[in-house]
This record gives sequence, C-alpha cells and structure tokens, in this order.
Amino acid sequence: MTCSVTDSGGLTTTGSFHVYVQDTIAPEFTVFPSNVTVVATDINGYTLDLSAFTIEAKDFGPLGEAAGEVSPPVTITCTIGDDPGDGYQIAIGQTATVSCVAADSAEYRAPVPDGETAPDAPNVSAPMTFDVFVTLDVSGSCGFEPPLRNAAPYSAHKINSTIPHKFCPPAYADGTPATDLAGGLKLVLTKIDSQPDSDVIEAKDFAAGSTAWRYDDGHYIFNLKTDRSWSPGQYQTTVSYNGIVLASTELALTK
Repeated sequence: MTCSVTDSGGLTTTGSFHVYVQDTIAPEFTVFPSNVTVVATDINGYTLDLSAFTIEAKDFGPLGEAAGEVSPPVTITCTIGDDPGDGYQIAIGQTATVSCVAADSAEYRAPVPDGETAPDAPNVSAPMTFDVFVTLDVSGSCGFEPPLRNAAPYSAHKINSTIPHKFCPPAYADGTPATDLAGGLKLVLTKIDSQPDSDVIEAKDFAAGSTAWRYDDGHYIFNLKTDRSWSPGQYQTTVSYNGIVLASTELALTK
C-alpha cells in the first residue's frame, strides 16, 4: 500500500508499506462421530476403517460459514495413541480412543522480526475424540442349555457333582458363528447375596474332574466339576469372552 501527503506549499511525500492478510484461525469439525460399538469381523477383532465414519471439518474464518472457507482444503488426521487410526487392530472386548485433528492450508507469509518466532502454519485444531468398542453379536444367543435352566425354577445340583455348561456361539459381523473362542472363555460363579468379592469362583481354573472349553456340534461345552469346599446356596453362573457376557443364569448348589 502506498500513501502520500502534500503540504500547503505543494510539496508531496510518498511512502509505502506491506499489508499481510494472515489466517490465524484453525478449522473446526462440522461432523464428528459419537462413541460407537462395532461387531468383530473375526477372532482378531476389528480393523478400524475411518471411511466407515463421517468426519468432516471446515476452515471458516472470523465471519463464519456465510463467508466461506479461508484456507481450504482441510486435512484430517486421526490416531490411536502414537499409531495411525486407519488400519488399527482393535481386539474383541477392547475400547480404543480415536483422536482427530484438522489442519488448514494456511501459510505464514509475513516477515518475522529478529528474535521472534513465526506462528505455526498451517493452523491445527484442538483434538476431538471418540471411542470404538469391539463386541460380539449375541443377539441370537440361546443362553445355557439343559441341564441348566435360563428362568425360574432354576436347576439344582449337588456339591461335588459335574454340571455341564452348554451354549450356542455368538456371531461375527457377517453372521458367521464365532466357533474359535474356546481358548478365551471364562466361567465365573458368584454366590447370590454374598458380600462383595466373596464366594466368587472362576470355574475354569478347577481342573479336578473339569474339562476344558471346547466347541462341538454347534455348541460350546464345559463340564464343571464342583468342589466339596464350595458352600451351598444360589449362584449366578456366567460365561464371558474378554468381558463380553455370552450366557448367564442361576443354579443352586446343595449338600
């Protein structure tokens, strides 16, 4: 920009200076996912595909959306911890927090005086996050099968007897039965109305007479050998995989 000034005697002096228009406002997310739950694709869990989620950001300036974008295009980068978000493998039962930032295409053009530091360019938004939890499809669960009962009157079994636990498998995202979970199944018996953390039995660890979980003919099967030291009473019996409940009911243990 050039300016001039003229005095009363007709003498004119001119001078010029530069005006730099600088974008200092970061983009903002206009569409962002809420926390989501997805079904595992296989035993390995779920491979995050960010294209499956709608994430959008715009670089509106101080005049807002009506004035249009200032420094497009906007680049969106999403990570999980220090790893790229796209292609990240999330295990069954795991929650991963996806963190995203948006950067515009602004460049810093103004000269920087000696001793000063130029602002970062491009402008980068504050991070926004959403959680992705990976589960199994238990919508078709049939619960436990006989001799256990899924509703009252619940089955009763003598202490020191063997109680078969059978249930149909959950499914993966494409509807395929998840028949390869046996190594990670966990069976826990909790005495009803007991004090917290008391009379809780992780039954998988009882090897004397118990079998290992196996998949056979459309069902997971575990033959639980009860122990003489277990107290009689009503128990909740629950099988889970990485914290995901697959079947749960009650049973009574009697002397």
